[in-house]
Amino acid sequence: MRSTPAPVGGLMTPVGQRLLPADTAGSVTVVGLQECHWPAVREIYAAGIATGQATLESRQPSWETFAAGRPAHLRQVAVDEHGVVLGWVATAPVSARPVYAGVVEESVYVHPQAAGRGVGRLLLEVKSERICPG
Repeated sequence: MRSTPAPVGGLMTPVGQRLLPADTAGSVTVVGLQECHWPAVREIYAAGIATGQATLESRQPSWETFAAGRPAHLRQVAVDEHGVVLGWVATAPVSARPVYAGVVEESVYVHPQAAGRGVGRLLLEVKSERICPG
């Protein structure tokens, strides 16, 4: 099953692009996660929830709830050359209390059909480069 394609041109600026291992076709581009990606992100999130191992959540949130808890500059999606969302990563503060300043929760979810292709690793690499350049 392929996730709903999301546009990769115009509105979004790629923040990283890599070729995946030789046994996979095409390239993957990491772009900012926007509302247009939500149907595919929600599907991937639901698949993670269904495993019972990815989160304590029992159902995926609405876009508004998801976006409110994860700053826009700290959410990205990996899309293939056709614009299909393969996975997503988001960073969220764990608390607003000053004592927890800088402490975050990192979420990485990969579509089950993209598992084992390096998508999660790519998302984390791009996230790391973006947060700690150089």
